[in-house]
Amino acid sequence: MSRPDISLAVVGAIHENKERNNRLFEIRLCVPGEAVDLVPEPKNPFDPSAIAV
Repeated sequence: MSRPDISLAVVGAIHENKERNNRLFEIRLCVPGEAVDLVPEPKNPFDPSAIAV
């Protein structure tokens, strides 16, 4: 079963993460159509509704 393509905005990429790697660099490596994982982050101290990409 194929899934429809979805486009969405990703926010928070400029915020530092615990690994201190460059999220913007990682985003630029992505190509259209590439699969990503979406992981709920209910323990996110800034937004319990956050979804990690």
